[in-house]
Amino acid sequence: MREVLQNNKTVARKRFEGLVRRFKCDHELFCEYKDVIDNYVREGIVERTSCDSLSDSQGFYLPHHAVIRSDKTTSRLRIVFDGSAHEDGHSSLNQSLYTGPNLHPNMLELLLRFRKNPVAFTADVKSAFLQIELDLRDREFTRFFWTDNLNNNPYVLNFTRVLFGLRPSPYLLAATLKHHFKKYKEQYPHTFDLVIAPFMLMTSFVVEMMFRTLYVLPWSVCKYSVTRACCCANGELIKTT
Repeated sequence: MREVLQNNKTVARKRFEGLVRRFKCDHELFCEYKDVIDNYVREGIVERTSCDSLSDSQGFYLPHHAVIRSDKTTSRLRIVFDGSAHEDGHSSLNQSLYTGPNLHPNMLELLLRFRKNPVAFTADVKSAFLQIELDLRDREFTRFFWTDNLNNNPYVLNFTRVLFGLRPSPYLLAATLKHHFKKYKEQYPHTFDLVIAPFMLMTSFVVEMMFRTLYVLPWSVCKYSVTRACCCANGELIKTT
């Protein structure tokens, strides 16, 4: 991949210039967008690409844009990175990546299990993809243009974590969850055999969402057990219902 993939820099730069023009017409959008990027930087999700890396390697540049959810009161803006963008005659990043095997449960089986018992619950793993660290060698393929000041030239950031929207991301998340459930089994075998295994919680995740129904076991016990497994992977269950 590294030898044949073009860097997509021209496409990403042109699309960023279009985004800057939009920001100049909508300063509120720029402030919201900047808040998200600033938070990424604070949490170590993205980092400034070093001058040495920019000169020594070709990398790949991702265009990005905002998706606005007006129905949300918090986090109404989500930044989408376009892994399918490419220069004419060249491959995109997504076309060059290995998708990986499908580790998700069969949807029909999951839905049938979900209807089986009277007590249902669902949950999300908070920012699930962004909890998975990217290998240092792969970070140069997640570069993007950004600026803190619309009157200044842009600089380059890159991700340090797996980002949503790339082809292998669902596989990487599923494999990570599977790995940490296995570690949980080794560290807490009694709880695993009592809670997770009989209620098939390992196969209740679709991407970052968990769907399960219970008959008699208290939800609090299940939530505690799954939360401990997720916390081993730096995850946190949210939107539990």
